[in-house]
Amino acid sequence: MIPVADYTAQVYDAKTLAATYVNVSGFQRATGTDSDLRITVTTDGFTLGPIAPAEVKSNTQVKLAGVSTGDGVKHLYEVSYKSPISVKVSTKDGAVLLDELIEATNTYAVGKTEAFGNPDGLAKFWAANQNAFLRQLDENSMKANMKLVTEYLDSKLGQRVITRNTSIIVVSDKKANYDEYPQAYEKALMGYKGLSDPARIADAQKQIVEAVALWNKALTESNPKDKKARIDEKVTAATLYNDAEANLWLNNFDEAERLLARLKLLDISRYNTMANELTTIVQDQRTRFNANKKS
Repeated sequence: MIPVADYTAQVYDAKTLAATYVNVSGFQRATGTDSDLRITVTTDGFTLGPIAPAEVKSNTQVKLAGVSTGDGVKHLYEVSYKSPISVKVSTKDGAVLLDELIEATNTYAVGKTEAFGNPDGLAKFWAANQNAFLRQLDENSMKANMKLVTEYLDSKLGQRVITRNTSIIVVSDKKANYDEYPQAYEKALMGYKGLSDPARIADAQKQIVEAVALWNKALTESNPKDKKARIDEKVTAATLYNDAEANLWLNNFDEAERLLARLKLLDISRYNTMANELTTIVQDQRTRFNANKKS
């Protein structure tokens, strides 16, 4: 017979949870009510799913909880549970930056009781220890899920140094002059390297802007349908990708997305994959930039 759970979910102190887990790198917690960003974490509470008896078979006789398994079959309960949590981040003027249910918290996990050599031993254990067992699942679930909240907020909004490998595509051909591409490569490379140093950001951005200007000028010659054109389909694709990446790091997110949309229209398999990956980064950086701008 499947046991009936008689458990009242734990009530947690909201201030303690907030102080412990609701933190974003690069931000300071406001002491008053006039904060630039407001983070609301909503917990739906500990939710029990099915509780099912299970058996684990073994070829050897062992003792569990002091009882011989005899036939090598161990009996236990598998308890399904979850603690859904959603996060909302808004500015003080009411603009919503994030409003999401953290999917990983809405998936049932399974906890397993001790295993016993016979169903009666398991039933007695459950009758005596049900509340303590479920309380432990409840507390562990809350801690694990609140850590996910911390990671989620930091990944979306945190001011962290992020290492990202990128490619700057250089075009060359003996039959045509592509001198602007090595020039743009050098400027973009120096610019990207300088972005991590606060003292060099202004010069780094200047270098990237100059690289963008070279790529934009090349794109004015773009003719994807003409294989003999200097800026043919493949050169256009490479240029659009370089240009989009550079605009991303200049925080020109709309322009980066416009360039990526043009790139996807070319429908070149390799570049479709690259464009999709970069689109995700653009969206992430836009959210992070907007949050930091409000702080």
